[in-house]
Amino acid sequence: MIQPIAQPESDFYWENLKKEKIFLQRSKDTKNYQFFPRQISIHNPNEELEWVQVSGEAELYTFAIVYVAPHKNFIDHVPYITALVKLKEGVIIPTNIVNVEAKPENLVIGMKLSPVFVHKNNQPTLLKFEPKQN
Repeated sequence: MIQPIAQPESDFYWENLKKEKIFLQRSKDTKNYQFFPRQISIHNPNEELEWVQVSGEAELYTFAIVYVAPHKNFIDHVPYITALVKLKEGVIIPTNIVNVEAKPENLVIGMKLSPVFVHKNNQPTLLKFEPKQN
């Protein structure tokens, strides 16, 4: 499977996913969050950033069901759900929806989601989401 590449500005994010903790960057002044991790603020390049732990509470922003593998490493995974998920803090992140059959009728824009941490040997932990259990 294709994996993220380690980069100094995102290492803290990936290291905490291993511990099943989600951290986002936030401006110390305006308290605006951003994702993906960067060296500077997307809101104002003069703002200092801090890392803040967040709950992972999210809702489905949009999705697509992939039926044809875009790369040979995905052949055994189709169909799968690729999605944009909006965290409570307002950032939108790309991810996959798991633990639900990949059928449009199983997904509703705005549905509540919970984080799932996918651990694989010697690979970065991936953050995915599943429908929230009531």
